[in-house]
Amino acid sequence: MVNVQESNYKVYYMKVRVRFEKKGVLKYIGHLDMMRYFQKAISRAELPIAYSEGFNPHQIMSFGNPLGLGMTSSAEYMDIELLEEIPSIEGINRLNNEMVPGIKILSFRYLPDKAKNAMSATEASSYKIRLSDKLQAELGDIKDISHRIDDFMSLDECIITKKTKKSTRDLDILPLIYEFDYRDDYFYIKCSSSSGDNIKPEVIMNEFLRFLGYEFELDRVSLHIERLDIYARENGNLISLDCIGIDKN
Repeated sequence: MVNVQESNYKVYYMKVRVRFEKKGVLKYIGHLDMMRYFQKAISRAELPIAYSEGFNPHQIMSFGNPLGLGMTSSAEYMDIELLEEIPSIEGINRLNNEMVPGIKILSFRYLPDKAKNAMSATEASSYKIRLSDKLQAELGDIKDISHRIDDFMSLDECIITKKTKKSTRDLDILPLIYEFDYRDDYFYIKCSSSSGDNIKPEVIMNEFLRFLGYEFELDRVSLHIERLDIYARENGNLISLDCIGIDKN
């Protein structure tokens, strides 16, 4: 709960973290459009959202790491601030009544006063990846895939050149891959997604296939990627952003 002094009285802002899924054709809707969509949906849902001060007040709202265009997700996060407390299930239901097909509100949890916002708290993300039918046909059978993943992760290093707007640097991605597995025709990856070392899952898949001897340059059309969750670090352990905060009745 955030204390804000206004004139001779105090306004209490309650921090809430909303988790939602983004599926189907909405994977082609970009981050800014999603922000505008939720601003309107929150107004229609009549949530008691707090607004910023000044000449152009806006809803106090922030989002977690933007999802890559063409990806689906089971774990998108939006942090908002409310002027009054409402039950978590009511917040879920009000928002879901305003959602379009492809978006579903999964949780509505009240955060501790000192909790970081979703973006700054993020340390890692997990993904579920399936090769497209076309790519799978070109690759054929990849034998002993789990064994080859172990071999890849046992390399001394895997250096990529990472480019940003300001610089270019060489980066060893292996220490930034926390989990890499293959089961039931899907790859599962958990990797760093902090502001300092944000590794995209398609980069990891590119390097793995290059290790296998293939020279494909993958894009998101070649891979079906779903983000499964986003994690903060607490006491040295990775925990879901959804585990920070509580439901209120």
